Amino acid sequence: ILYIGDKFTPVKYNPIDFKIFDNIGTFMYRYEVEGKMEAQQLITYVIVFNKDKSKIFTTKRIGGDSRLITKLSIACGGHINEEDEGIDKIFNCAKRELNEELNIEYNISYKFLGFIRDISSNTNDHTGIVLYVTVDNVSVKEEDSLIGKWMTINEIADNYNKLENWSKYLIDYLLENKI
Repeated sequence: ILYIGDKFTPVKYNPIDFKIFDNIGTFMYRYEVEGKMEAQQLITYVIVFNKDKSKIFTTKRIGGDSRLITKLSIACGGHINEEDEGIDKIFNCAKRELNEELNIEYNISYKFLGFIRDISSNTNDHTGIVLYVTVDNVSVKEEDSLIGKWMTINEIADNYNKLENWSKYLIDYLLENKI
């Protein structure tokens, strides 16, 4: 049994075989389930580190989802789409989301950190699967909706009040723990 709490629930070891997500749940369109707590929407949420993990690629939303405009984020991600369904849907979604939002050079090797959610917010119907990758090079692809730059964890912490909630929960964790 897996307990996913409020905010960030780290998983110190990797008990999750992500293939379990390939065979459970039902794909539903976002408009059908938005705002319905009983239909938890899985979101991939991928932190992008530089090679030595001294910096995180952060983005500031300037277009798109209105509740996130002007907010900083330390991860990229989104909803599982119908095209992600099948074998390795979590990783298919993570890769697709990264490639939609960023120009990125990396050797795909996702590391699993845990789960994230915010039951006190208006997105309490979302559960994030937090992964991270290390990269050689990255820049923003969606320039009409995102601005991006490398920041150290301390620089991000200095901008804490500008972060969207999930990023706040992860920075709290990263400041207390080394990956």
